[in-house]
Amino acid sequence: MSSDPVDRPASAPSRSLPARFAATVVGICLLAGLLSWLMGESLYKVVRPPLREVQAMGVTMMLPKLEDEIAADTKNAAIGYAALGACLGLFLGAIGGWAGGSVSRALFATGLGAILAAAAAALMSFAVVPIYFDRYDPAEPDLTLPLLTHGAIWGAIGAVGGLVFGLGLGGRNRALQAMLGGLLGGLAGAGVYEVVGAGLLPFAKTIQPVAVAWTARMLAHVSVAVLVGLCASLSVGERRKRSAK
Repeated sequence: MSSDPVDRPASAPSRSLPARFAATVVGICLLAGLLSWLMGESLYKVVRPPLREVQAMGVTMMLPKLEDEIAADTKNAAIGYAALGACLGLFLGAIGGWAGGSVSRALFATGLGAILAAAAAALMSFAVVPIYFDRYDPAEPDLTLPLLTHGAIWGAIGAVGGLVFGLGLGGRNRALQAMLGGLLGGLAGAGVYEVVGAGLLPFAKTIQPVAVAWTARMLAHVSVAVLVGLCASLSVGERRKRSAK
């Protein structure tokens, strides 16, 4: 009978802490997604394929070769998603270090996150975008190929973002838990993007590596950033709750 007044105050903070913590991380990741989208818009299609003379029915036209278009689209995807990775890695590393109460870890995770997440996004783009164009059939479009393509790139961003978030918090277990959470968040972001894009933005070509409409590109950056932050924070939230108990 006498234990109720003691147990009640002790259990309330342990329930509310993960929810407040996750909400804070999600809000910061939303800002990271919007910032990366603005950066990506300023660099959208910054790489242009070279034009070559093409003769067709006696008319000379200046058109790019298919392989040059694919190379340019691959580089543009790498640039845009590297911006997403850099912003998300930087913000997650900073919030992780801040929550962990260590300035040195925050600085380390921030720098490491920005560099590694941008590199992961660029390298994965160079790996999977050419495969997308090689296997894409415009006569039989479906969501499987774009889901795999976006999932590979955004999953890599999420995994690195979660890793530096956990490193900022401190502890190997937290880093591994947050890395797995970030990976799942990146994959979830790809799923949300494909479904919402196909349903609400049918003319934005969301099945391409980079959509042609700014609204779809914003959806990509925001959905990935928010879900990576949510899943990474929840993955360590249970551990924080158990530790509090």
